[in-house]
Amino acid sequence: MQGKDYLGYSRSKTGQVLHNSETQCRSLGPACSSMKCLKYKKRHCNTITHEERLSIFKKIWTDMSWEQKQIYVASLMEKRETGRKYVKLHNREIELPTDYVKVTREARLKPEPYEVKYMNHTDLMILETKWYIIVSDQEKKAHDPTVTNLREIHYQSEGKIQIKLQFQDELTDLPQRILKKPCMIYHQRLYTDRLKISNKKYDHLQDLKSTLADEVHSFYENLPYE
Repeated sequence: MQGKDYLGYSRSKTGQVLHNSETQCRSLGPACSSMKCLKYKKRHCNTITHEERLSIFKKIWTDMSWEQKQIYVASLMEKRETGRKYVKLHNREIELPTDYVKVTREARLKPEPYEVKYMNHTDLMILETKWYIIVSDQEKKAHDPTVTNLREIHYQSEGKIQIKLQFQDELTDLPQRILKKPCMIYHQRLYTDRLKISNKKYDHLQDLKSTLADEVHSFYENLPYE
């Protein structure tokens, strides 16, 4: 409590409690030299003298009781509103699927609320993957020829490329590798109409209307079913 040396307790691997844990006394550390504190004038770290630091250290660790320390620390606290509020579904009225949109937006206020989009069947598309062939040079090594060393280049109709590095040389095939790169294409809508639920599920949802507000009944009554 007073920042002095004391002998504490520890527990051995066998579970035995031992009175053998030495704790050194509290000591005043060096003054703050943080670059951020020097940059921001509101922190005032460099305005506190060594004598003032010693006085505060002695007052806290020697003169104050435990209750006084608690009051002192509490007096330094500043109450602020939390930047992020966590929204719980407990005791929240969820009567329609769109109610989850509001809950999601309220789940975060800073730096800004989540962006939410309520999707329907028109937003679902058929995703088609097409592969494009790309011809690229092989991995380069030290002292390999570069484009500035080319003296002649021939493109064949079948896609082959031949080059000369010296005018007197024969044409040779360009070292190349074939890469396949995927390209995603949204071809068309996956569904032309809303999906239908089973007749049994529709009946169950109608039974739940007795627990819901009257103004939301039409949503469940107009659900497509088969």
